[in-house]
Amino acid sequence: MSQQLAGKVALIVGGETVVGIDIAQEFARQGATLLVQGPYRGLASRIVQSIQEEGGEAAVYQGDLEQNERALDFVQTAVNRYGRIDSLVLATEIHASSQQCADLIPDARWTQQAIQSSLLTCYYALPYLQMTQGSILAICSEICPLMYSQIAPHEAALKAWLRSFIQSTAQQQTHRQVRANFIGSGPLDLTLSEETRDGLQSAMLGIDPIEVPQVCRFLASDRAADVTGAAYIIRDCLPEMEAIAPFHQSHVNCPIESSVSQVTSQ
Repeated sequence: MSQQLAGKVALIVGGETVVGIDIAQEFARQGATLLVQGPYRGLASRIVQSIQEEGGEAAVYQGDLEQNERALDFVQTAVNRYGRIDSLVLATEIHASSQQCADLIPDARWTQQAIQSSLLTCYYALPYLQMTQGSILAICSEICPLMYSQIAPHEAALKAWLRSFIQSTAQQQTHRQVRANFIGSGPLDLTLSEETRDGLQSAMLGIDPIEVPQVCRFLASDRAADVTGAAYIIRDCLPEMEAIAPFHQSHVNCPIESSVSQVTSQ
């Protein structure tokens, strides 16, 4: 089977998040060359090393991106090293071990940092994405059930901004043939009846959590050349934290069977 992303260069912002790691590994398996960004010492390097050991091509960019000069340097590093940019992946989520969850109270700074880094990276990457008729993918997921009551306002603010930003970008960049799509978690209210929940999901493009990397791969490929401005909703589940090696102390374990959708099968 041919690799769907062979010859493409992808920037992964938030490459140390669980969803960012999964997407980076899927893109590498499909032939993409990656520049993986992460703020934590050593973790991004181990991710890139694992990709390289499996025969993929990837490099690491260490540091945050909420400052203009850092976001510009991140984009220029990719252009100088690889000569082009085909995809920009914005992977955002709150992640912590189950032991940390009880003591971790996020504040507005986390949301501001995520918004600022996403905005600046898009701004500096857009001219190169226009050259390749590339794609922007924004993913916003929640993985710590013990924090739902605490993070809901901040998470909701980030999801709302990302979705609106992606839809606006898709409209503005249509004439330049740059695609922009959003993937985010859906309703988590367990008081919803099954009928109501099914109705909500039928009105949106629903996918299972484990399908997110495959959907991102599809959206970054030439097969999705006409898909832009879409919002894919991750079907609700209450994840439980479990140990995962070698990158994270926490991960999502959703007891759901993946129903392979038309999108992920392409």
